[in-house]
Amino acid sequence: MSRSSRPERPPTPRRTAVLALLLCALAAWALSPLSPVSCSEATPAPTDGAPEHVYTVRGRIESLPDGTQLGQGLMIRHEEIPDFVNVKGERTGMRAMIMPFEPAKGLDLSAVKVGDPVEFIWEVRWTTPRYGRVSKMMRLPPETELRLPGP
Repeated sequence: MSRSSRPERPPTPRRTAVLALLLCALAAWALSPLSPVSCSEATPAPTDGAPEHVYTVRGRIESLPDGTQLGQGLMIRHEEIPDFVNVKGERTGMRAMIMPFEPAKGLDLSAVKVGDPVEFIWEVRWTTPRYGRVSKMMRLPPETELRLPGP
């Protein structure tokens, strides 16, 4: 072993979680200009900028947008999205994870706080104009059981 080589360290759960979050953020950035999407029924490809896929998703609020800090946004730890359709039109599903979501213009988030269980509508459009946005959000009762990853 030379001086410049470092011994390989096995991945820790924290390093693995950070890597997964970074990959999700990168994927969300790639969907820009707006952002991600979420969970349920598909609709035909519209020509007027309407969403191509609309998902009803449940999750827990991890962070809310902060207008004073650039890059701070809506982060939700969401349940699995079994009907998710990717950019190639393939029904691949999406595993449960924490990911950033873009709130639709005018979406009122004042009724929710970090830690709240929520149900939201995620609209996704893969063709131009491309977007993923949360168009509606409803706070669920605090005792709602969610199927979520991690702590």
